[in-house]
Amino acid sequence: MIISKQPELIAHHEDGPALVDSSAGADFTNQVVFNRIKNIVSLHDNVRIQLLASSSLALRRINEIVRSDFLFKSWNRKADYVAVDTFTSYCWQIVGAKTNLIDRKNLPSDVQLCDSEIDRISFLKAAFAADSELIEFIQKSNNKALLLNDVLRLIAKCKQDCVSPESCSSYELFPKIFSAYNQQLAIAHAIDADDVLNIAYHALLEAPSARSVYHRAKAFPIVLEAQNLTFSQYRFVKMLFVGKFNNLMLVGDSSSRNFDFDSDYHDFMTKDFVTDFAPVIYHLSKDDVPPPVKSDTVKPKITKFPAMRGLRFA
Repeated sequence: MIISKQPELIAHHEDGPALVDSSAGADFTNQVVFNRIKNIVSLHDNVRIQLLASSSLALRRINEIVRSDFLFKSWNRKADYVAVDTFTSYCWQIVGAKTNLIDRKNLPSDVQLCDSEIDRISFLKAAFAADSELIEFIQKSNNKALLLNDVLRLIAKCKQDCVSPESCSSYELFPKIFSAYNQQLAIAHAIDADDVLNIAYHALLEAPSARSVYHRAKAFPIVLEAQNLTFSQYRFVKMLFVGKFNNLMLVGDSSSRNFDFDSDYHDFMTKDFVTDFAPVIYHLSKDDVPPPVKSDTVKPKITKFPAMRGLRFA
């Protein structure tokens, strides 16, 4: 079912999976999504809405709309039921939770999250420095910084695609580098952003009761920037939010995506999600954006809003 140019239908979409393919720009798309959030909260008591995205930038944009809305004055604590997380921060809450819901036997009790690229580069440098063959390999490079960044990108790709390191690099020593990098993380009792997502996935997959708890806790999940979903992110979303009462909504722009791995790009938003969930498909374009209001027709108004509670950014 395809419905075009009707943002009101998106805002009032309540139950069942949905896909919003929008080329109307981030600001307008976020406003339409937020209108749906307001509609859901107005119709349900104690509803839990979960916003997820790869980057905190997309979440901050919609947060600006939330914080400037009348929602805080009229609905009081209902804003607390809107959780905003990157995939990394959401999965870290699962992995780092001191509960009996999941088995943490393979993780040290003091495990730390390495989410900084600077820190990951440091671990990679330590991996090279710990092996004479890798030291010789990097010393032959004319641009060591470029090599480190390229290897780090390949490590991330390998973990995001859940493939063997032997299959995702032209570097002969890449499998050894991959192993040495993970060993340095283990020595420091650390896991990186890609590890935490895969660990959370397997932990919930092996614990149906825990998966059920997280599924029921977030009745209306919304994934932003869905055009850039990786394999590991999509399988996590599919595993966690599939079910009888499934209200998963994906929001993205199929014409704009991350070109980091252009040759291996796979469109999970408009292909796998459509096949797996049979969602209602909405299209937003620039034609749906209302014309700007002239500034001289608007009376200035200054309103002070309280800070938003409970936001988490990785």
